[in-house]
Amino acid sequence: MSLYDGVVFSAPPPEGVIPDANAPHNATALVVCIGVFLPLAIISTAIRIFTRVQVQGSVAIDDYMMLGALACSIALSASIIDMLRWGLGSHLWNVPLEDLYGMPHFLYMNLIAAIIFCAATGMAKTSILLFYRRIFPSKAFHYAVWGLVAFTVGYSAASVFVNIFSCNPVQATWEVEFATAVGICINRPVFYFAQAGFGILTDFATVIAPLPVMWRLQLGLKQKLGVAGILTTGGFVCIISIIRLYSISVLLRSTDLTYDTPPALMWCVIELNMSIVGGCIATFKPFLRKYFPRVLGSSRSPAMVYGSNTGASRSRKRGQSYQLESTGQSDSFNRVASNKKGFVSTTINAADTKYNSSEECIVIPGDSADGQIIRTVQFETSYEESKDTGKVL
Repeated sequence: MSLYDGVVFSAPPPEGVIPDANAPHNATALVVCIGVFLPLAIISTAIRIFTRVQVQGSVAIDDYMMLGALACSIALSASIIDMLRWGLGSHLWNVPLEDLYGMPHFLYMNLIAAIIFCAATGMAKTSILLFYRRIFPSKAFHYAVWGLVAFTVGYSAASVFVNIFSCNPVQATWEVEFATAVGICINRPVFYFAQAGFGILTDFATVIAPLPVMWRLQLGLKQKLGVAGILTTGGFVCIISIIRLYSISVLLRSTDLTYDTPPALMWCVIELNMSIVGGCIATFKPFLRKYFPRVLGSSRSPAMVYGSNTGASRSRKRGQSYQLESTGQSDSFNRVASNKKGFVSTTINAADTKYNSSEECIVIPGDSADGQIIRTVQFETSYEESKDTGKVL
C-alpha cells in the first residue's frame, strides 16, 4: 500500500512514478472482444431457437442449456465491464485500496466472473453433448455421452463450489480485514491449473467423441466433411483453452493483479462465446435453406430435377430428362412419360423429414438403437432409342 495526496493506493509505485487513480486502463482489447464475440453468440443462439421453433417445431433440453450458457455469457460480460470501474486494466499502484477490496469492488466482481464462467462453460458443453445424443442412435455412444455429461456437470459444479468457498470465511476472498487477519484460503494456483486442465480435457473429449461414429455413418464424403467442419469450431475452442491456461499461469506469477487480469478474461470471453457459436452452428443450414436458399445455391421449390444432359448423356444421340412432381405432403415424387413405344413411370419415395439437409435429420427420429440412417442421393438417368429397332438401349 502507498499513500499519496490523501489517497491510499493498493501497492507502492515504481521509483519515479506518481500514482494516478484516473490513469487509462489497458483493457481495450478485452472490451473489443466482448463487442465482437458476444453478439456472435447472441445471433447464433437466436438462429438456433428460431429454427427449432419455426422450422423444426420443437425445442429440446440442449436448447435450454445453450440459452442458459448465453445468459451466463451476458452476465459475465456485464461483470467484466463493471470491473473497469474498480481498477481492471490499471496498474495496482493506480488503484485505490477501497476499489480493490470490499463489495462490490474488484476482487468481489472477479469472484463473480469466475463463478459465472465455470457454470457457463459447463452448460455449453453439456448442450453440445446432449445434441450428439439426438443425432447418433448407437446405444454404446449414448452411454459414452452420458458419461461425459456426468463428468462435465460434476467438474463444473465442483469448480463453482470451490470458487465460492475457496476461503474460510468466504469474505476473506474480497475483504481485506478477513484476508489479513483470520482468513484461510486454499492453494489457488493449484486449483486454477486443475480447473483449466479438466476444461481442456472435456473440450477435446467433446470434439473427438463423435468422430468414430460419424465416420461409420452411411454418408458421402461431402456430408462427412460438413459435419467435420462443425467440429472444427470445437477444435478452435480447444486451442483457445490452452492459450487461456497459459494466460492464467502468467497471471498467477504477476505482482500487478489488476493490470494483468484482462488477457485472461479476454480468452475466457472468446472461449465461452465460441463454444456457444459452435454448439449452434448445426442449425444454420436448415435456417439458410428455409429463408435464404440462394446462400446455399438451392431453391425453396419442392420439385426436384431428375436427370440431366451432362457428362455421358451429352454424348448420346437422344436423351430426355424430366422434372419430378410432388404427389402430396409426403416426400414422394412421380413422373410418367409416354410415347409411341409405351411409357416409363418413375417414383421416388423418401422418409418424412422436414429438412433432411440438416445435420440433425441424419437419423430417423427416435431413441431406439436400431435407428435408420437417412441419406439424400442425387443421381441421373438417361436413355436412347435405336434408329433401326426402336428399342430402348
